[in-house]
Amino acid sequence: MTVGAGLVVLLVATAGGVDDLQPRLALEQGIFDFGTVERGVPVDHTFHLPNRGSAELRVDHVKSSCGCTVAVVSEREIPPGGEARVSVTLDTARLGGRTTKTVSVYTNDPDSPVVPLRIVPPAMVDCAIVALPSTAVTRPTEPFT
Repeated sequence: MTVGAGLVVLLVATAGGVDDLQPRLALEQGIFDFGTVERGVPVDHTFHLPNRGSAELRVDHVKSSCGCTVAVVSEREIPPGGEARVSVTLDTARLGGRTTKTVSVYTNDPDSPVVPLRIVPPAMVDCAIVALPSTAVTRPTEPFT
C-alpha cells in the first residue's frame, strides 16, 4: 500500500468515527399540562434533558415565549449518559387565557438544535370555595327595648 492510499483509508475511518461522536437530546416529555389551579398561584414543572449521545451536549440557552414564564437550566454541559433539568415557573396572575406557552432549548445536538418544551397553562378559578364545618354557638338573646 502506498502512502497516499493509507492516508485515504485513515481519513475515511476517521470521518466515520467523528459522525458517531455526537450529542443526542432524548426528550421524554415535551409537553406538560398544569390542570386547574387558583388564579394568581405560580405553578412549577421540571423537564428532564437526557443526553443519549456519545459526545457532550451543550445547552446554549433557554428562551421563554412570554414574560409570564421563567425557565432555568440546571447545567449547560451534559456528559454522555448525563441529564440536565429545565425548571419552568408560570405566573398565573399574568395569564390572559389558556394558550400553550413554549420554552425553547438551544443545544449543539445536530439533529435537534432547538427543542420546544410546551406547557399548557392551567384552567383557573378566581376563587376557591372551601367547606368548613361550622360550630353553632347558642346564646340567650335579650328582647329589644
